[in-house]
Amino acid sequence: MGSDHEAPQGASSSPVTASVDDMQTEEPPLPLPMGNHRVLLDSGATFHATGDRNTLSDYSGRATTAAFRRRDGKDLPVAGIGTVVACDNMFSLHGVLYVPELGPGVTLVSVRQLAVSGLLVMFCGAFCYVRDAENGGSIIGKGRQHDNDGFYHLEFLRVPDHKMGAAEEERVDGTAE
Repeated sequence: MGSDHEAPQGASSSPVTASVDDMQTEEPPLPLPMGNHRVLLDSGATFHATGDRNTLSDYSGRATTAAFRRRDGKDLPVAGIGTVVACDNMFSLHGVLYVPELGPGVTLVSVRQLAVSGLLVMFCGAFCYVRDAENGGSIIGKGRQHDNDGFYHLEFLRVPDHKMGAAEEERVDGTAE
């Protein structure tokens, strides 16, 4: 898939690992619902994260020693946590870390966090789907792979509030579920 991410060492004060390289400097191939902001489904990211504070509601700036680690080993500080609700609810995702150094053009959606929340993530050719197994398998997210970067860009994602509670708890506080 081409994401080149490293696995995390845990959700403690040790850095959380995810790769962003220079993604925020590339222009998206097509306009996305959030303008030039790309929402990427990321199988290597341990936690949901964004570099754009303006996409977060219910924001809580938290003093933390947690960091987001890029593939090149650089630690990026976590400044807080919030909820991404954008573009007439096309995107609704709780417990998103605010990592300013990711830059304003990208939000990473962690496949791991979706799975921990009891959601199914499926890849089929150039498309990906997120389904809610408890709700008759309804599709709550969809995206497609872009040739220019190999990432799956989400077109929409509406994660129900009750699905994100346990996954959010381990995120910044460093506690397990």
